[in-house]
Amino acid sequence: MSPETSYRHRRSVERSEFIRTWRTVIDWVVALYLLIPGLLIAGQQYLSWWEYPPPWFANIPPGLFFLGFYLFVKSSHLRLRIREADQLFLVQKRSWMRGLIRCAMIDKGAKELWVVGLFMVGVSPLLIHEYHLSTFLMIALFIYGWLTRMSIALGRNMIFTRMTGWRQHINAFIYLLISGMGFVVVGVVGLRNPLLLGIAFIAMLGMLCLQIKQRLDQWGTFLQDCKLDQILRFKWIGLLLGISGVQPSTPLGWVRKNPWVFPQSGFFFPQKTGMDILTGNVLKALLRNRQRMIEYGQFMGFGMVALGKSPVWLGWCVWVVSAILLTLWGRLFWVAVQKNPFFATWIVDTPIFYRGYTRVLFCIQFLGFLPLSIFFGAFRYGWIGAFILPMVGAGVGWFVASTVTAAKPLAVPIKQARKEMTH
Repeated sequence: MSPETSYRHRRSVERSEFIRTWRTVIDWVVALYLLIPGLLIAGQQYLSWWEYPPPWFANIPPGLFFLGFYLFVKSSHLRLRIREADQLFLVQKRSWMRGLIRCAMIDKGAKELWVVGLFMVGVSPLLIHEYHLSTFLMIALFIYGWLTRMSIALGRNMIFTRMTGWRQHINAFIYLLISGMGFVVVGVVGLRNPLLLGIAFIAMLGMLCLQIKQRLDQWGTFLQDCKLDQILRFKWIGLLLGISGVQPSTPLGWVRKNPWVFPQSGFFFPQKTGMDILTGNVLKALLRNRQRMIEYGQFMGFGMVALGKSPVWLGWCVWVVSAILLTLWGRLFWVAVQKNPFFATWIVDTPIFYRGYTRVLFCIQFLGFLPLSIFFGAFRYGWIGAFILPMVGAGVGWFVASTVTAAKPLAVPIKQARKEMTH
């Protein structure tokens, strides 16, 4: 078996898995009543753009178009389709590994041709009717997007496999920022000066050849390649399952190694009493849980938009309701963490449970209520409001947390949890 045959076999297996995942999300009912009508409506709307360009085309300057073009371009990733089992047999054969990587690059280049082609077909009404581009410039933009996607995919792959920790994130951010600025500037100027696009093509082609050579010569990053491939392999499958409502269950009390958020609680809870340990561990479970923090951030974003768009009297109502909703959200998180079998080890007696319950509700609520109060006070009353309203919000938040604790008490699961731990 050659590297090319092995790569094609792995690609066909993954394609079958992807099709099976699609079938779990899209059955005949979804296809008949949602997918097919949606495609027909989108196709009809697209054809109408060719006949009658919408007025909002005029509100899209070239700079904004190329910014959106870059956001599409930078989403590219390189998959090598390397497995952990390859470490036993193939990693010693350097020619085989180079063959697999070469096949992955060729497959990536062929895939990006039709991906960029579909994007160009979708934005063709804007480019032709609004920017009046010729066929030559359309082909030039197609090549420009393809070269950039390939270069960014290789660059991100080498950054991920060669660096770790904060260096990886900083270098990836700098790389994407510089490449994005160059992409937008060259694209906007290149529409008026095709010679600049030609020079950019030559430079990017040389850079792409250099990146390909460096990636083929790169050695000693097998485990990082496997990790990246696994992440990218389950990226779309996880998205499809998430759309269908299937979410993997993760223990909320689990704490990752070497967390960068809230690494130690000794600064905030120096006495290490039972209530301090209980509060600190529940807050760690929240701050180190990415999915929960995303939900929390989305709620804060909606709250800020509502506070900014509402009149003054309605803004005060939204402000108070936000405190109540954040507290109830904290109560749901407390109930979820309470199911952890180690929860009982943080509790000594019932008073500690209820005092810790009130404190946790207040901390979780005030984590989002504080920036909402600062924003609302500064937006409506200037710097004085930004200074005074958080102090008022602290009192309101504690009152709401105490009220929820008294109005909706929870059972203390000490005996039941300890019984489960002993068995």
